[in-house]
Amino acid sequence: MEATQPLTVRTVFRFWYPLALTWLMMAIEGPFVSAVIARMPEPKYQLAAYGVAFALALIVEAPVIMLMSGVVALLKNRGAFRRLWIFSRNLSLGVTFAMAVLLIPPVFDILAAEILALPEQVAEPTHIALLLLLPWPLVIGIRRFYQGVLIRHGQTRKVAYGTGFRLLAVGAAATLLSFTELLDGAATGALTLSIGVTVELLVIYWMTRPLLRTYRPYPPADSLSYREILRFYVPLALTSVITLATSPMLTFFMGRARLPIESLAVYPVVGALVFIFRSVGISFQEVVVALLDPAFQRYRLLARFAWGIALAAVAGVALVGWTPVGSLWYHTISGLSLELTRYAIVATQILCVIPGLTAWLAFERGVLMTAGTTVAVSKATVLEIAFIGVTMWIAIAAFDMIGIFAAAMALVVGRLAANLYLYGKIRRLQAPAPASW
Repeated sequence: MEATQPLTVRTVFRFWYPLALTWLMMAIEGPFVSAVIARMPEPKYQLAAYGVAFALALIVEAPVIMLMSGVVALLKNRGAFRRLWIFSRNLSLGVTFAMAVLLIPPVFDILAAEILALPEQVAEPTHIALLLLLPWPLVIGIRRFYQGVLIRHGQTRKVAYGTGFRLLAVGAAATLLSFTELLDGAATGALTLSIGVTVELLVIYWMTRPLLRTYRPYPPADSLSYREILRFYVPLALTSVITLATSPMLTFFMGRARLPIESLAVYPVVGALVFIFRSVGISFQEVVVALLDPAFQRYRLLARFAWGIALAAVAGVALVGWTPVGSLWYHTISGLSLELTRYAIVATQILCVIPGLTAWLAFERGVLMTAGTTVAVSKATVLEIAFIGVTMWIAIAAFDMIGIFAAAMALVVGRLAANLYLYGKIRRLQAPAPASW
Protein backbone atom coordinates (compact mmCIF):
# COMPACT_ATOMS: atom_id res chain seq x y z
CA MET A 1 0.00 0.00 0.00
CA GLU A 2 1.39 3.39 -0.99
CA ALA A 3 2.22 5.78 1.84
CA THR A 4 0.25 8.54 0.12
CA GLN A 5 -3.05 6.64 0.24
CA PRO A 6 -5.43 7.37 3.12
CA LEU A 7 -5.46 4.83 5.94
CA THR A 8 -8.59 3.82 7.82
CA VAL A 9 -9.34 1.27 10.54
CA ARG A 10 -11.11 -0.84 7.93
CA THR A 11 -8.06 -0.76 5.66
CA VAL A 12 -5.78 -1.82 8.50
CA PHE A 13 -8.16 -4.59 9.49
CA ARG A 14 -8.39 -5.98 5.94
CA PHE A 15 -4.60 -5.99 5.67
CA TRP A 16 -4.08 -7.46 9.15
CA TYR A 17 -6.72 -10.14 9.62
CA PRO A 18 -5.26 -12.67 7.12
CA LEU A 19 -1.92 -12.41 8.93
CA ALA A 20 -3.68 -12.80 12.28
CA LEU A 21 -5.45 -15.89 10.95
CA THR A 22 -2.08 -17.21 9.76
CA TRP A 23 -0.57 -16.87 13.22
CA LEU A 24 -3.73 -18.24 14.86
CA MET A 25 -3.58 -21.35 12.70
CA MET A 26 0.07 -21.84 13.60
CA ALA A 27 -0.83 -21.32 17.26
CA ILE A 28 -3.60 -23.93 17.09
CA GLU A 29 -1.07 -26.37 15.67
CA GLY A 30 0.85 -26.51 18.97
CA PRO A 31 -2.04 -27.47 21.27
CA PHE A 32 -3.29 -29.98 18.70
CA VAL A 33 0.06 -31.77 18.49
CA SER A 34 0.43 -31.66 22.30
CA ALA A 35 -3.04 -33.16 22.69
CA VAL A 36 -2.10 -36.01 20.35
CA ILE A 37 1.10 -36.70 22.31
CA ALA A 38 -0.78 -36.54 25.64
CA ARG A 39 -2.94 -39.46 24.48
CA MET A 40 0.00 -41.66 23.48
CA PRO A 41 2.11 -43.88 25.79
CA GLU A 42 4.24 -42.21 28.51
CA PRO A 43 2.71 -38.74 27.97
CA LYS A 44 4.63 -37.01 30.76
CA TYR A 45 8.06 -37.90 29.35
CA GLN A 46 7.03 -37.57 25.70
CA LEU A 47 5.49 -34.13 26.24
CA ALA A 48 8.62 -32.99 28.05
CA ALA A 49 10.85 -34.34 25.24
CA TYR A 50 8.72 -32.73 22.55
CA GLY A 51 8.80 -29.40 24.38
CA VAL A 52 12.59 -29.46 24.73
CA ALA A 53 13.15 -30.53 21.09
CA PHE A 54 10.79 -27.87 19.80
CA ALA A 55 12.50 -25.20 21.92
CA LEU A 56 15.95 -26.24 20.63
CA ALA A 57 14.72 -26.27 17.02
CA LEU A 58 13.31 -22.80 17.46
CA ILE A 59 16.53 -21.34 18.83
CA VAL A 60 18.54 -22.84 15.95
CA GLU A 61 15.97 -21.49 13.50
CA ALA A 62 15.98 -18.07 15.20
CA PRO A 63 18.18 -16.20 12.68
CA VAL A 64 15.63 -16.76 9.88
CA ILE A 65 12.50 -15.83 11.84
CA MET A 66 12.70 -12.12 11.00
CA LEU A 67 13.25 -12.72 7.27
CA MET A 68 9.60 -11.98 6.55
CA SER A 69 9.81 -8.57 8.25
CA GLY A 70 13.16 -7.89 6.61
CA VAL A 71 11.82 -8.61 3.13
CA VAL A 72 8.74 -6.47 3.74
CA ALA A 73 10.93 -3.57 4.85
CA LEU A 74 13.68 -3.82 2.23
CA LEU A 75 11.97 -5.10 -0.95
CA LYS A 76 11.25 -1.65 -2.30
CA ASN A 77 12.32 -2.18 -5.93
CA ARG A 78 13.11 -4.91 -8.44
CA GLY A 79 16.83 -4.51 -7.96
CA ALA A 80 16.65 -5.54 -4.29
CA PHE A 81 14.93 -8.87 -4.96
CA ARG A 82 17.87 -11.00 -6.05
CA ARG A 83 20.16 -9.93 -3.21
CA LEU A 84 17.42 -10.50 -0.64
CA TRP A 85 16.80 -13.96 -2.11
CA ILE A 86 20.50 -14.94 -2.05
CA PHE A 87 20.84 -13.63 1.50
CA SER A 88 17.74 -15.52 2.67
CA ARG A 89 18.77 -18.77 0.98
CA ASN A 90 22.31 -18.76 2.35
CA LEU A 91 21.18 -17.85 5.85
CA SER A 92 18.64 -20.70 5.83
CA LEU A 93 21.26 -23.20 4.67
CA GLY A 94 23.66 -22.00 7.36
CA VAL A 95 21.26 -22.48 10.26
CA THR A 96 20.29 -25.93 8.94
CA PHE A 97 23.95 -26.93 8.99
CA ALA A 98 24.21 -25.66 12.58
CA MET A 99 21.28 -27.86 13.57
CA ALA A 100 22.93 -30.87 11.94
CA VAL A 101 26.05 -30.26 14.05
CA LEU A 102 23.89 -30.11 17.17
CA LEU A 103 22.53 -33.57 16.35
CA ILE A 104 25.97 -35.24 16.42
CA PRO A 105 25.68 -37.64 19.41
CA PRO A 106 28.69 -36.35 21.43
CA VAL A 107 27.52 -32.76 20.97
CA PHE A 108 23.92 -33.55 21.86
CA ASP A 109 24.97 -35.62 24.88
CA ILE A 110 26.84 -32.65 26.35
CA LEU A 111 23.86 -30.39 25.72
CA ALA A 112 21.27 -32.78 27.18
CA ALA A 113 23.20 -34.11 30.19
CA GLU A 114 25.48 -31.29 31.26
CA ILE A 115 23.76 -28.10 30.11
CA LEU A 116 20.02 -28.88 30.23
CA ALA A 117 20.30 -31.67 32.84
CA LEU A 118 17.56 -33.66 31.13
CA PRO A 119 16.48 -36.94 32.76
CA GLU A 120 17.39 -40.02 30.71
CA GLN A 121 13.70 -40.72 29.97
CA VAL A 122 13.50 -37.27 28.31
CA ALA A 123 16.92 -36.99 26.64
CA GLU A 124 16.65 -39.93 24.21
CA PRO A 125 13.23 -39.06 22.72
CA THR A 126 14.37 -35.42 22.52
CA HIS A 127 17.28 -36.43 20.27
CA ILE A 128 15.03 -38.44 17.94
CA ALA A 129 12.48 -35.63 17.75
CA LEU A 130 15.17 -33.07 16.96
CA LEU A 131 16.50 -35.30 14.17
CA LEU A 132 13.05 -35.34 12.58
CA LEU A 133 12.95 -31.53 12.83
CA LEU A 134 16.19 -31.16 10.83
CA PRO A 135 14.44 -29.80 7.66
CA TRP A 136 12.66 -27.18 9.77
CA PRO A 137 15.16 -24.23 9.58
CA LEU A 138 15.71 -24.42 5.81
CA VAL A 139 12.01 -24.78 5.00
CA ILE A 140 10.97 -22.02 7.41
CA GLY A 141 13.58 -19.58 6.10
CA ILE A 142 12.67 -20.01 2.42
CA ARG A 143 8.96 -19.90 3.24
CA ARG A 144 9.35 -16.64 5.16
CA PHE A 145 11.12 -15.05 2.21
CA TYR A 146 8.21 -15.83 -0.09
CA GLN A 147 5.69 -14.72 2.54
CA GLY A 148 7.50 -11.40 2.76
CA VAL A 149 7.18 -10.96 -1.01
CA LEU A 150 3.42 -11.58 -0.78
CA ILE A 151 2.99 -9.10 2.10
CA ARG A 152 5.10 -6.47 0.33
CA HIS A 153 2.60 -6.70 -2.54
CA GLY A 154 -0.42 -6.56 -0.22
CA GLN A 155 -1.44 -10.19 -0.83
CA THR A 156 -1.83 -11.15 2.81
CA ARG A 157 -4.72 -13.51 2.12
CA LYS A 158 -2.42 -15.86 0.21
CA VAL A 159 -0.20 -16.09 3.29
CA ALA A 160 -3.23 -17.31 5.24
CA TYR A 161 -4.16 -19.80 2.52
CA GLY A 162 -0.70 -21.36 2.72
CA THR A 163 -0.96 -21.80 6.47
CA GLY A 164 -4.40 -23.34 6.04
CA PHE A 165 -2.87 -26.09 3.90
CA ARG A 166 -0.16 -26.53 6.54
CA LEU A 167 -2.78 -27.05 9.24
CA LEU A 168 -4.58 -29.65 7.12
CA ALA A 169 -1.31 -31.49 6.55
CA VAL A 170 -0.49 -31.42 10.27
CA GLY A 171 -3.92 -32.80 11.14
CA ALA A 172 -3.68 -35.62 8.62
CA ALA A 173 -0.10 -36.55 9.54
CA ALA A 174 -0.69 -36.48 13.31
CA THR A 175 -3.84 -38.58 13.03
CA LEU A 176 -2.18 -41.18 10.81
CA LEU A 177 1.03 -41.42 12.86
CA SER A 178 -0.74 -41.65 16.20
CA PHE A 179 -3.17 -44.26 14.87
CA THR A 180 -0.39 -46.47 13.48
CA GLU A 181 1.86 -45.90 16.56
CA LEU A 182 4.97 -46.26 14.40
CA LEU A 183 6.76 -43.62 16.49
CA ASP A 184 6.80 -42.42 20.08
CA GLY A 185 4.83 -39.31 21.01
CA ALA A 186 7.69 -36.79 20.74
CA ALA A 187 8.84 -38.22 17.39
CA THR A 188 5.26 -38.17 16.10
CA GLY A 189 4.94 -34.51 16.99
CA ALA A 190 8.26 -33.56 15.38
CA LEU A 191 7.62 -35.41 12.11
CA THR A 192 4.15 -33.91 11.95
CA LEU A 193 5.57 -30.39 12.18
CA SER A 194 8.18 -31.04 9.49
CA ILE A 195 5.52 -32.38 7.11
CA GLY A 196 3.27 -29.40 7.79
CA VAL A 197 5.85 -26.67 7.09
CA THR A 198 7.05 -28.46 3.94
CA VAL A 199 3.51 -28.51 2.54
CA GLU A 200 3.11 -24.83 3.44
CA LEU A 201 6.32 -23.89 1.61
CA LEU A 202 5.21 -25.65 -1.55
CA VAL A 203 1.82 -23.91 -1.50
CA ILE A 204 3.32 -20.47 -0.76
CA TYR A 205 5.87 -20.86 -3.56
CA TRP A 206 3.15 -21.84 -6.03
CA MET A 207 1.10 -18.75 -5.12
CA THR A 208 4.15 -16.44 -5.30
CA ARG A 209 5.24 -17.53 -8.80
CA PRO A 210 3.28 -14.81 -10.68
CA LEU A 211 5.01 -12.15 -8.58
CA LEU A 212 8.43 -13.73 -9.03
CA ARG A 213 8.11 -13.40 -12.80
CA THR A 214 7.79 -9.64 -12.44
CA TYR A 215 11.29 -9.46 -10.95
CA ARG A 216 12.94 -11.11 -13.98
CA PRO A 217 15.28 -10.29 -15.59
CA TYR A 218 17.03 -9.09 -12.44
CA PRO A 219 18.30 -5.50 -12.74
CA PRO A 220 21.39 -4.33 -10.82
CA ALA A 221 20.69 -3.88 -7.11
CA ASP A 222 22.33 -0.46 -6.90
CA SER A 223 19.89 0.67 -4.22
CA LEU A 224 20.56 -2.22 -1.83
CA SER A 225 23.91 -3.77 -0.95
CA TYR A 226 24.65 -6.84 1.14
CA ARG A 227 26.24 -4.53 3.70
CA GLU A 228 22.97 -2.62 4.00
CA ILE A 229 21.02 -5.87 4.35
CA LEU A 230 23.37 -7.03 7.10
CA ARG A 231 23.25 -3.68 8.89
CA PHE A 232 19.45 -3.81 8.93
CA TYR A 233 18.98 -7.54 9.52
CA VAL A 234 21.70 -8.61 11.96
CA PRO A 235 20.08 -6.83 14.94
CA LEU A 236 16.77 -8.49 14.03
CA ALA A 237 18.42 -11.91 13.78
CA LEU A 238 20.07 -11.35 17.16
CA THR A 239 16.67 -10.38 18.53
CA SER A 240 15.21 -13.72 17.44
CA VAL A 241 18.20 -15.69 18.73
CA ILE A 242 18.04 -14.01 22.13
CA THR A 243 14.26 -14.32 22.31
CA LEU A 244 14.27 -18.01 21.51
CA ALA A 245 17.09 -18.61 23.94
CA THR A 246 14.42 -17.96 26.55
CA SER A 247 12.92 -21.45 26.29
CA PRO A 248 16.19 -23.36 26.78
CA MET A 249 17.05 -21.00 29.63
CA LEU A 250 13.69 -21.64 31.28
CA THR A 251 14.19 -25.36 30.69
CA PHE A 252 17.56 -25.10 32.45
CA PHE A 253 16.03 -23.39 35.49
CA MET A 254 12.91 -25.56 35.63
CA GLY A 255 15.09 -28.67 35.56
CA ARG A 256 16.64 -27.46 38.81
CA ALA A 257 13.49 -26.18 40.50
CA ARG A 258 10.79 -28.00 42.43
CA LEU A 259 8.73 -30.52 40.42
CA PRO A 260 10.99 -30.48 37.33
CA ILE A 261 9.24 -33.20 35.31
CA GLU A 262 5.80 -31.71 35.98
CA SER A 263 7.03 -28.24 35.03
CA LEU A 264 8.69 -29.46 31.81
CA ALA A 265 5.53 -31.37 30.85
CA VAL A 266 3.17 -28.44 31.53
CA TYR A 267 5.34 -25.72 29.98
CA PRO A 268 4.77 -26.56 26.25
CA VAL A 269 1.03 -27.02 26.79
CA VAL A 270 0.59 -23.69 28.60
CA GLY A 271 2.94 -21.99 26.17
CA ALA A 272 0.93 -23.26 23.21
CA LEU A 273 -2.32 -21.96 24.71
CA VAL A 274 -0.92 -18.52 25.52
CA PHE A 275 0.67 -18.37 22.08
CA ILE A 276 -2.78 -18.56 20.52
CA PHE A 277 -3.58 -15.18 22.04
CA ARG A 278 -0.07 -13.79 21.58
CA SER A 279 -0.21 -14.64 17.88
CA VAL A 280 -2.79 -12.00 17.00
CA GLY A 281 -0.41 -9.37 18.36
CA ILE A 282 2.74 -10.81 16.80
CA SER A 283 1.05 -10.66 13.40
CA PHE A 284 0.72 -6.87 13.69
CA GLN A 285 4.48 -6.28 13.31
CA GLU A 286 4.50 -6.81 9.54
CA VAL A 287 1.37 -4.66 9.25
CA VAL A 288 3.16 -1.71 10.87
CA VAL A 289 6.25 -2.20 8.69
CA ALA A 290 4.12 -2.30 5.54
CA LEU A 291 1.67 0.50 6.35
CA LEU A 292 3.49 3.06 8.52
CA ASP A 293 4.69 5.98 6.42
CA PRO A 294 8.17 7.55 6.86
CA ALA A 295 6.58 10.78 8.18
CA PHE A 296 4.61 8.80 10.82
CA GLN A 297 1.30 10.37 9.81
CA ARG A 298 -0.40 6.99 10.26
CA TYR A 299 1.18 6.43 13.66
CA ARG A 300 -1.79 7.21 15.91
CA LEU A 301 -4.26 5.09 13.96
CA LEU A 302 -1.94 2.09 14.02
CA ALA A 303 -1.26 2.64 17.75
CA ARG A 304 -4.97 2.62 18.57
CA PHE A 305 -5.41 -0.54 16.54
CA ALA A 306 -2.56 -2.15 18.51
CA TRP A 307 -4.24 -1.26 21.81
CA GLY A 308 -7.46 -2.91 20.61
CA ILE A 309 -5.59 -6.12 19.77
CA ALA A 310 -3.84 -6.05 23.16
CA LEU A 311 -7.05 -5.71 25.16
CA ALA A 312 -8.83 -8.46 23.23
CA ALA A 313 -5.89 -10.85 23.65
CA VAL A 314 -5.65 -10.28 27.42
CA ALA A 315 -9.38 -10.87 27.77
CA GLY A 316 -9.04 -14.19 25.95
CA VAL A 317 -6.35 -15.55 28.27
CA ALA A 318 -8.25 -14.28 31.31
CA LEU A 319 -11.26 -16.29 30.18
CA VAL A 320 -9.17 -19.48 30.22
CA GLY A 321 -7.23 -18.75 33.38
CA TRP A 322 -10.01 -17.51 35.62
CA THR A 323 -13.08 -19.51 34.56
CA PRO A 324 -13.97 -23.23 34.23
CA VAL A 325 -12.81 -22.98 30.62
CA GLY A 326 -9.30 -23.63 31.96
CA SER A 327 -10.15 -27.13 33.23
CA LEU A 328 -12.06 -27.87 30.04
CA TRP A 329 -9.08 -26.86 27.88
CA TYR A 330 -6.22 -28.42 29.82
CA HIS A 331 -7.87 -31.58 31.15
CA THR A 332 -10.60 -32.48 28.67
CA ILE A 333 -9.15 -31.15 25.40
CA SER A 334 -5.38 -31.17 26.01
CA GLY A 335 -5.46 -34.43 27.93
CA LEU A 336 -3.44 -33.35 30.99
CA SER A 337 -3.95 -35.15 34.27
CA LEU A 338 -5.82 -33.33 37.04
CA GLU A 339 -2.53 -32.67 38.82
CA LEU A 340 -0.88 -31.14 35.75
CA THR A 341 -4.08 -29.22 34.97
CA ARG A 342 -3.89 -27.43 38.33
CA TYR A 343 -0.33 -26.30 37.63
CA ALA A 344 -1.29 -25.22 34.10
CA ILE A 345 -4.19 -23.06 35.29
CA VAL A 346 -2.09 -21.17 37.86
CA ALA A 347 0.62 -20.57 35.24
CA THR A 348 -2.01 -19.26 32.82
CA GLN A 349 -3.31 -16.83 35.42
CA ILE A 350 0.19 -15.43 35.92
CA LEU A 351 0.72 -15.14 32.15
CA CYS A 352 -2.59 -13.35 31.60
CA VAL A 353 -1.03 -10.01 30.58
CA ILE A 354 1.62 -11.47 28.25
CA PRO A 355 -0.52 -11.34 25.05
CA GLY A 356 -1.25 -7.65 25.60
CA LEU A 357 2.39 -6.83 26.19
CA THR A 358 3.28 -8.85 23.08
CA ALA A 359 0.85 -6.90 20.88
CA TRP A 360 2.27 -3.58 21.97
CA LEU A 361 5.84 -4.88 21.60
CA ALA A 362 5.07 -5.91 18.01
CA PHE A 363 3.80 -2.40 17.31
CA GLU A 364 6.88 -0.82 18.87
CA ARG A 365 9.20 -3.07 16.88
CA GLY A 366 7.36 -2.26 13.66
CA VAL A 367 7.72 1.48 14.30
CA LEU A 368 11.44 1.22 14.99
CA MET A 369 12.01 -1.02 11.96
CA THR A 370 10.25 1.54 9.77
CA ALA A 371 12.58 4.19 11.21
CA GLY A 372 15.58 1.91 10.51
CA THR A 373 16.44 1.66 14.23
CA THR A 374 16.75 -2.11 14.45
CA VAL A 375 19.57 -2.00 17.03
CA ALA A 376 17.09 -0.78 19.65
CA VAL A 377 14.94 -3.85 19.01
CA SER A 378 17.82 -6.20 19.82
CA LYS A 379 18.81 -4.18 22.90
CA ALA A 380 15.28 -4.48 24.25
CA THR A 381 15.44 -8.24 23.81
CA VAL A 382 18.75 -8.43 25.69
CA LEU A 383 17.13 -6.48 28.51
CA GLU A 384 14.12 -8.80 28.47
CA ILE A 385 16.09 -12.02 28.74
CA ALA A 386 18.30 -10.52 31.46
CA PHE A 387 15.23 -9.73 33.57
CA ILE A 388 13.85 -13.22 32.90
CA GLY A 389 17.07 -14.86 34.08
CA VAL A 390 17.37 -12.75 37.22
CA THR A 391 13.71 -13.28 38.12
CA MET A 392 13.99 -17.05 37.64
CA TRP A 393 17.11 -17.21 39.81
CA ILE A 394 15.48 -15.22 42.62
CA ALA A 395 12.21 -17.18 42.45
CA ILE A 396 13.98 -20.55 42.64
CA ALA A 397 16.98 -19.78 44.85
CA ALA A 398 15.29 -17.46 47.33
CA PHE A 399 11.67 -18.67 47.33
CA ASP A 400 12.00 -22.32 46.20
CA MET A 401 9.14 -21.74 43.75
CA ILE A 402 7.72 -24.50 41.56
CA GLY A 403 9.47 -24.28 38.18
CA ILE A 404 6.50 -23.52 35.95
CA PHE A 405 5.26 -20.75 38.26
CA ALA A 406 8.70 -19.14 38.40
CA ALA A 407 8.92 -19.30 34.59
CA ALA A 408 5.53 -17.63 34.15
CA MET A 409 6.42 -14.81 36.52
CA ALA A 410 9.81 -14.28 34.88
CA LEU A 411 8.26 -14.03 31.41
CA VAL A 412 5.91 -11.27 32.54
CA VAL A 413 8.70 -9.27 34.21
CA GLY A 414 10.99 -9.57 31.19
CA ARG A 415 8.37 -8.62 28.61
CA LEU A 416 7.32 -5.58 30.67
CA ALA A 417 10.95 -4.40 30.82
CA ALA A 418 11.30 -4.68 27.03
CA ASN A 419 8.08 -2.75 26.44
CA LEU A 420 9.16 0.10 28.69
CA TYR A 421 12.56 0.33 27.00
CA LEU A 422 11.10 0.53 23.48
CA TYR A 423 8.45 2.98 24.65
CA GLY A 424 11.24 5.35 25.65
CA LYS A 425 12.96 4.90 22.28
CA ILE A 426 9.79 5.70 20.36
CA ARG A 427 9.21 8.83 22.39
CA ARG A 428 12.57 10.10 21.12
CA LEU A 429 11.61 9.62 17.47
CA GLN A 430 10.14 12.35 15.32
CA ALA A 431 6.61 11.08 16.00
CA PRO A 432 3.52 11.98 18.01
CA ALA A 433 3.34 10.66 21.57
CA PRO A 434 2.13 7.04 21.69
CA ALA A 435 -1.61 6.65 21.98
CA SER A 436 -2.83 6.35 25.55
CA TRP A 437 -5.75 4.60 27.12
